[in-house]
Amino acid sequence: MDFWQTVLEAEAGGVDADQHDAQLAATSHLPQIVASLLGDFLRSTRRLSVVRPVPPNDPLAASDPGLWTEILAHEPREILTACAAWRNR
Repeated sequence: MDFWQTVLEAEAGGVDADQHDAQLAATSHLPQIVASLLGDFLRSTRRLSVVRPVPPNDPLAASDPGLWTEILAHEPREILTACAAWRNR
């Protein structure tokens, strides 16, 4: 047995590029957008004191804005689809 089956009790499978992009848009890119917008809103309205401060090692807080600019420019269709699905839920 390999790592996925032994440790995670999961089966690895393959997906095509479009499915991969759609899955990442919903599970990675959308949460990043929401977290970034929320952080910007809290900073701009000076409401940071009402929430727990974000630790400096938090993956979302430490994200490189340049990297996310590239990601959002590269996969706009999938990201807009994920945003619309979240909005319409």
